[in-house]
Amino acid sequence: IERIKDTNVRIVVAVHTDSSSDFLSALEKRKHANLTVVYHSAEGRAPARRAAFEVATALPNANIIVYTQAEKISIVNFLEIITRPIRQGVADFVIPRRDPQLGAASYPAYMWESEMRVNATYDKLMRRCGLAIPEEGFDWFFGPVVFRNDPVIAALFLDQYELTDEIKSRVGAKPNPEIHSGSHYFP
Repeated sequence: IERIKDTNVRIVVAVHTDSSSDFLSALEKRKHANLTVVYHSAEGRAPARRAAFEVATALPNANIIVYTQAEKISIVNFLEIITRPIRQGVADFVIPRRDPQLGAASYPAYMWESEMRVNATYDKLMRRCGLAIPEEGFDWFFGPVVFRNDPVIAALFLDQYELTDEIKSRVGAKPNPEIHSGSHYFP
């Protein structure tokens, strides 16, 4: 948050009203003109993310929106790279990819292996739906997503989604996009 103080980068943070007083105090100490805090009380990740996106998409000159989680804030070091395809007009949204060696070394093995398997499954589904070409593979479960602040594209991230059919899961999961949704649920 401190590093972007004197830049044209804006940060919008969605904060649950039940957040710890330590977190709220730390955030308050770091407040400045480039930081907007959006307070919410809804259950789940999706309502919080939508609230932040609503604010971010309405900011003047906000041409590109970068979504990340607090623990992955170091992605701001790579803004030039991850926004380039959008700035060059060759993409409407970007899914950043983790360095495989660093990921394998820094994530618990079960988590890394699980996320890589699910990424491969998502890739297969996207190819089957015609949304990805055979050579493409995405790091869906990394989390960060970058998108063009265009009303049609932004609407994909502002809509509320629900499952109409039960997802068949080997572990019996019954995800609710409003509660469990991260960026790996499209959007």
